[in-house]
Amino acid sequence: MKLLKDLLNIVCDLKAIDIVCFDFDKISPFYQYNIVCTATNERQLNAISEHLADYLRLNKLAYSVEGKNGRDWILVDAKDVLINIFSKDARIDYNLEKLYSYVPRIAVEKYLNV
Repeated sequence: MKLLKDLLNIVCDLKAIDIVCFDFDKISPFYQYNIVCTATNERQLNAISEHLADYLRLNKLAYSVEGKNGRDWILVDAKDVLINIFSKDARIDYNLEKLYSYVPRIAVEKYLNV
């Protein structure tokens, strides 16, 4: 999926860490993929969300952003792909990896432009 590849590359290019992608294709009727990543500071958190929104807007794709200019967690909803950008502390607190422990993961590396 081109959208997933492009979004993963944006997150990676902006130096997000601990990028994980969950495959909800056969689990959720609402979206296919859920990307979870960590920003090392508030500025990076906002930069990642802004770049994702710019990409989606330029490609005329529907999206929404929740928690904009947040300090801990910003969610970018690109319809088929959700992108959760967390601060280090918020990622530990919300622990989506544990919540989604039953969901298959996508090998992020195979989608990255190296």
